[in-house]
Amino acid sequence: MIDVKQSINIAFEYFKELYKPEDLQDVSLEEVELSDDEQYWFVTLGFSRPPSKLTNPLQAFAVQKLLPRDYKVVKIHTESGQVLSMKIRES
Repeated sequence: MIDVKQSINIAFEYFKELYKPEDLQDVSLEEVELSDDEQYWFVTLGFSRPPSKLTNPLQAFAVQKLLPRDYKVVKIHTESGQVLSMKIRES
């Protein structure tokens, strides 16, 4: 059985394969849960999408603080470590 740290690493690697780094900001671990039957890890990752190209650094900083967070839940099989799904989690 893969442990919690392994499941987090798998989720981050999977996420990085699907998205370009420049398309996202502040990717972070939000939650990890083992299913009641211990068959699946549910790893929630949070991130922001960068504002469109802003030329003023002060404006970009202000907008960054107001960016909404998006969340994805990665479902991982505990025995194989295989990613089975990635879904949008409502905030």
